[in-house]
Amino acid sequence: MKKIRKIFAVLLSLAMVLGMSMTTFAADPEKPTESDSALVTINDVEAGATFTAYQIIDAKYDTNGFNSYVWAEGINVNDTIKENEKVIDAKTQITDSMITDLAKDPTGLYKMDNFNPTVDKLTVGTWMILVTPPTENPDKVYNPMIVSVYYSVSGSDNTMENIPVSAKDNWKLNTTDAYAKSTKITIEKTITDPTEEKQEVGKKVGFTVKGTIPSYSSEYKSARYDITDTIINGLEYTADAPIVKVNGVPLTNGTEYEYRPGNGTFTISFKSDYILGLAAATEAERAVEITYSAKVTEDAITVVGENEVTVNYTTKPGDDSGAKKDTEYTFTFALDGLLKKVGEGDEVNGLAGAEFTLYRSYENEVLSDVFDSMTTTKDGKFDIEFKGLDGDLSYYLKETKAPTGYTINDTVYKITFGEIIKDKDGKVISYDVTILDTVTNQEVTSTISYGKPAETPAVTVLNTGIGSLPSTGGIGTTIFTIGGCLIMIVAAGLFFASRRKSAK
Repeated sequence: MKKIRKIFAVLLSLAMVLGMSMTTFAADPEKPTESDSALVTINDVEAGATFTAYQIIDAKYDTNGFNSYVWAEGINVNDTIKENEKVIDAKTQITDSMITDLAKDPTGLYKMDNFNPTVDKLTVGTWMILVTPPTENPDKVYNPMIVSVYYSVSGSDNTMENIPVSAKDNWKLNTTDAYAKSTKITIEKTITDPTEEKQEVGKKVGFTVKGTIPSYSSEYKSARYDITDTIINGLEYTADAPIVKVNGVPLTNGTEYEYRPGNGTFTISFKSDYILGLAAATEAERAVEITYSAKVTEDAITVVGENEVTVNYTTKPGDDSGAKKDTEYTFTFALDGLLKKVGEGDEVNGLAGAEFTLYRSYENEVLSDVFDSMTTTKDGKFDIEFKGLDGDLSYYLKETKAPTGYTINDTVYKITFGEIIKDKDGKVISYDVTILDTVTNQEVTSTISYGKPAETPAVTVLNTGIGSLPSTGGIGTTIFTIGGCLIMIVAAGLFFASRRKSAK
């Protein structure tokens, strides 16, 4: 019985070995097919960018597997690619000039729109990748890239060789990945002197626009880099044309760029040849600076002064749709409805006929540098108002003429502007105004919504009435007048009497 069990165990083991051997050798060897594909890696591309893949080299197959690399459909026959060259040496025949021509005009090539390299696999061959920056807030311009998916055989140098690969070869798919060569797109608009951000109406504000012309590679036949400045409201350009510099060197209108003024806008268009000539320049050597000035208008009293700069540029060969923008704001402030002018005995209704003058300077108790003057009206309770003020200055308010029947109020009020509240875009929502009574040294601060008067007055300016001489009732000043006349008569008599005695 024991012998039978041993024999059975040996037979069972033999059957298992034979079964495993049959499974291994029975399977058909795997051979390369047209469906072979792999993911490629593209590095250094910003989020939101899109890709288009164009096939340049394709793979040819036969019954045994991979046969050779051939030019992809749509590659035009020219001096580089001979008509009888069906099989190519992929390692040597893709030249810079070829990619330049293809990137300029990829018409006819097989392409994959909205290619996603993290999801979409590429079939065997060589592909040209063009990158389009995101529409919203783009950061870079990209040069064309080349990636490949190819076969390698055990023992080879793992390069893209044009040798047949069949099932009998120990093969695998390799990829050549890409690192995007790009230029960062920036556009920055600032007020040249930060103190001019809060400016009086009618005063000039200097603006500076900075950007960098991209480094466009030889794949670009032409390139666009236009900077357009547009006033939205609250400003108007001065007569002086903008000054344009690259790498700190002033450029000439009509040679390196074209200046196109318009109604509330201007454009600086750099010449395509000039742009392409900067391909090998450093980032600093491609730095753009445009300076110009504008004047604050009365529109800025109610709406924040705003102007916008946009750069339009070439995103990839044949595509000039790139755009990026920046906005700058200019503010002007008001003293409106914060002081209430009243007369003695009636502190409810406004007092008309009082003239107030606003000064920019008050030193050694002397007021100077007049901003403006105004006179209160009969129906105005809160009509002491001055608009278009510079938020960085202090102003001094004083009554300079009293209404008929009232004495002038000699108080000097110091006006200053404090905290400014802005929204997420940088527009002013509200600001603080402080009024200081220089006589009592008391101050009051109010928060004002931009472009609107104060809801309630913070300070009352009082005029005292002038007393009149009584015409009836009582002796009044008559007794003093009569007494004075008698004294003068007595004095005159004594003077003449003394002269007569002297004459004797």
